[in-house]
Amino acid sequence: MSTRIENINQPSNSDELTDSDQKTILVIDDDIDSCEILYELFDRKNYKVLCGINGQEGVRILSEHKESNKPVDVIILDKSMPVMDGLEFLKQSILKDYSLTPIIMLSANLTQKETVEAYRNGIWDSIIKQGDLNIVLERVAIQLDKVNFLKKEAIKQQELVRLIYVDQVTNLPNLKAFFNKYKIINNEIALLIVNLDKFGDINNIYGRPVGDDMLKKVSLRLTNFLGEDHFIARLGGAEFVIIINSPIKDEVIRTAGVLKNTINDTYQVEGLNIHVTASIGISFYPEHGKEITTLLKNANIAASHISAKGNRIIEFDEEMLVKIRQENEIKNDLRHALIKDPQQFRVYYQPVVDRNKMAVGAEALIRWHHPKNGLIPPFKFIPIAEKSEDLMVPLTELVMETVCKKLSDWKSDSFYVSVNISTVDLLSDNFIDKLEALIKQYHLNRDLFKIEITESHIMEDPEKAFNVIKEIKNKCRLDLLIDDFGTGHSALSYLKRFPKETIVKIDQSFIQSMALNDEEKLTLYGIINLALTRNMPIVVEGVDNVPIPKNIFTEIEGINLDQSETIFDDIEYIEKWGRLSNKFNPNLESYKLSHDCFEMLGLNDDIAKQKLENKVFKILKRFSVETIFKELKSFDIHKFQGFFFDKPLTEEDFEKKYINP
Repeated sequence: MSTRIENINQPSNSDELTDSDQKTILVIDDDIDSCEILYELFDRKNYKVLCGINGQEGVRILSEHKESNKPVDVIILDKSMPVMDGLEFLKQSILKDYSLTPIIMLSANLTQKETVEAYRNGIWDSIIKQGDLNIVLERVAIQLDKVNFLKKEAIKQQELVRLIYVDQVTNLPNLKAFFNKYKIINNEIALLIVNLDKFGDINNIYGRPVGDDMLKKVSLRLTNFLGEDHFIARLGGAEFVIIINSPIKDEVIRTAGVLKNTINDTYQVEGLNIHVTASIGISFYPEHGKEITTLLKNANIAASHISAKGNRIIEFDEEMLVKIRQENEIKNDLRHALIKDPQQFRVYYQPVVDRNKMAVGAEALIRWHHPKNGLIPPFKFIPIAEKSEDLMVPLTELVMETVCKKLSDWKSDSFYVSVNISTVDLLSDNFIDKLEALIKQYHLNRDLFKIEITESHIMEDPEKAFNVIKEIKNKCRLDLLIDDFGTGHSALSYLKRFPKETIVKIDQSFIQSMALNDEEKLTLYGIINLALTRNMPIVVEGVDNVPIPKNIFTEIEGINLDQSETIFDDIEYIEKWGRLSNKFNPNLESYKLSHDCFEMLGLNDDIAKQKLENKVFKILKRFSVETIFKELKSFDIHKFQGFFFDKPLTEEDFEKKYINP
């Protein structure tokens, strides 16, 4: 290189622009005079100018600037040069790293064919050499403006891609990115669905910003644990998907276990200590599906089968699909029945009696008489209904309206009926307004209509639940019952928050174990004493089947009510049942046979008869057949609980079938 060119390549004296603002122009031309002219031209306009005498020199300068991260912003390229001319320079691989660097070709004799070739190989513009220098300046300015525009568009495009494919909270890939990456699966993988247990409670209690910060912390742990060997994305909510590149099940399950323990921790967020646990559902390719959508669905199914307590790992199983289909069928049939045929649902009554075995009230129970599947037990459809507000709320409203109408028609002065309310009902919109409207519509005595809430439902969201409970008591002026109390000992601390005179129903698990377990008996005493200090009546459940030597009423002082397991289809028969049980024997070993049993079995075939004989109650033989039959007949023998016959029964038939078979 000549001394004149070396001097040109020295730093410019211009100090009007900083290094970051000043644009760099590389002039590649073997004509020294041309280089000097262009140098002076660009230097006056505050450009930094570099010069090379041929294409090879140009490649060297570009390589040096690439290594030093100093960009070249524009290349002015002569066509005709020794060693490597302009057209050959355009074919050099280094230019791939300068795709947004405009190349302007100077030539006095560029043919049409050469022009096409030059544009095809990457020049942005061409200028006649030794023409007007102002045109050169204008063309350079135009190309730099074009570059600025393209860079801004590229940034917009990157942001658009980020919005489309990146989760905005955690900066992890999102669901769309996940599907885009795994359109085709080329090797054996495991797909993990990671759910943060009860994460909605964090958002509800502390607010979404705290929830988002928690998600960021969890996603950071996941990323640090998995590294770059495995793929992780956030699907939405508190759900993540992880792809583990391993065909070995034991290894995957072991990794999932460590992953779960990595997540399970108490996190500090905005001065709060919040404990988080995770549950993980797993599916394997190709065993559980050959498409990514199938694997994702099956891992989700596995995750959904993890118990409400969460904090578990479970692999997908085909039986889960069967259960899902059954649940969907029940959902669809429930929805159809509620809209088209609500007569499929019937309300029954389970009595509550006092120390004198006199019925003082009842709990309303719903039963579903399916037109094809017969009687469906509550435990098979209520938990499913509770997952959908559009099912549970109308189901509860049906029970409440049936009970309100029955109480209004019966006109009792003292007999109450309670209706069990789920969390879905309790927290649904306008629950209090709907409840108050029903009471007014049927002109109910508010002392005779009570709301029953299961302890576990209250514990799901205590703050919201107690706010609604307060409204039930103060606005609707209704008394409450706590059902299944004692199943969760944490509830003891909440007992004082219930309104006074709330009825406490002791779960039958305590009663059934108290004869064998002194510790349970002490716990029961504690619950009773705590309730009595607040004037809360006590009801015990399931005494019919308790194998204890003494009646529960005399066993523990303070218990004044007992809920039987006998079920009636009309509250009017409960009173007659109480009178009959007192007249015959207050200590009958067994005195029940539910309406549902007869609905399922009938009395017209041998199999039903055999099953019936195993369940029918025992009547002590010290009463004459005539006396028993006479009493039963006065209670309407075709409807009275425990005696449902397909035809009128004679005294002789009755003795033969039920007293001395």
